[in-house]
Amino acid sequence: MQYFEDYFWPCLTFLWAWHVWDAYLAYRQRGLYRAVKTVPAELRNSLDQETFDKSRLYQLDRSTFAFYHELYSQCEVTLFLLCGAFPWLWRCAGRLSQYIGYNEEYEMLQSVMFMLLALLLGDVLELPWLVYQTFVIEERHGFNKQTVRFFIWDQLKSLVLQLVLNPLVMVGMIFFIEWGGDHFYYYTWLFLFVVTMAWMTIFPTFIQPMFDTYTPLPSGDLKTAIQQLAATLHFPLKKVFVVDGSTRSNHSNAYFYGFWNNKRIVLFDTLLDEKLRQEVEDSKKEKDPKKEEEEEDKGKGDVVSPSEEKQDTDEGEVLTEDKPEDEASPEDKKHSTDSSKPKKVNLNGQHSSVVTERGTYPSLAGLVGRTFSFCENVITCGFMFSSFIVEC
Repeated sequence: MQYFEDYFWPCLTFLWAWHVWDAYLAYRQRGLYRAVKTVPAELRNSLDQETFDKSRLYQLDRSTFAFYHELYSQCEVTLFLLCGAFPWLWRCAGRLSQYIGYNEEYEMLQSVMFMLLALLLGDVLELPWLVYQTFVIEERHGFNKQTVRFFIWDQLKSLVLQLVLNPLVMVGMIFFIEWGGDHFYYYTWLFLFVVTMAWMTIFPTFIQPMFDTYTPLPSGDLKTAIQQLAATLHFPLKKVFVVDGSTRSNHSNAYFYGFWNNKRIVLFDTLLDEKLRQEVEDSKKEKDPKKEEEEEDKGKGDVVSPSEEKQDTDEGEVLTEDKPEDEASPEDKKHSTDSSKPKKVNLNGQHSSVVTERGTYPSLAGLVGRTFSFCENVITCGFMFSSFIVEC
């Protein structure tokens, strides 16, 4: 108990110091959103004033929302730790286990119950923020296309998946912790590494199709241009899909996934013009996606993604939003020949994310932030488990 108390306040202080640092960086960024009201000279050939204004105001609203949301989350975690909420959840999990006929000896079952209770409580507390973000901020800027019914159905599917998959990971972790002895952390790390690698394959292949529809991109100038670009970069592209992201949002996005020689590119349908969207819709009705994939595999060489997948801390957003090759103007083609220059962006009135072929380079503040974020996650998890273990 003394060991826990000796480290509790220093660790809690560290968590708040990291939060203050993160809030300070966000404050500086909001200052730029307010101050910079005209397109920077470096981007004037790639971005018009109207799109820049829309993007600036949207990011300002998102940053302000994130400030209050993160402050609330930090206060919530602190309150839980000080008031003993995690030990209380642990005892509730024990009572639930006894109710279904298992005593305290079944620690693995109690741990799973604890995790499920914490998951349900976290989702309930997070729901108002998610509703506000979707139906107020996204709606205000013309992005949201979800109905209340669609939103509820999405949340229910997500909750069911968490309730099914998370206990499996928890059981595996507890098994290796108990079986591994003094070196349990090696086996636990290896287990989580394997789970992560498997998840990177399972999620886009089996989980995402539960929420969205993926259709092979029809043959045409755009598909040919993507394959040619991939071939010049020696990227083993196997398939190109279009996802119906427009059913829930007007955001544009693209990403690639896969291991080794099985890379795949996914384009949001919001990146396509109306004519190409209609072709995709027609292909859904006329062709079997499995047969289309088999046809694509025949005679196709290795190829690469024009975009790089990037996980956002908020929504996991990604990527470049470029014009299809068959739509690009001579001015766009001129810029695309120089990889160090930003590509021309055409979002049909949507907000843009301008990137370069060479990608973005993290600042010192960003590197420090990522390091602190990792430490924060480790300490928070340690608090959650050690607090109820000491209590019990």
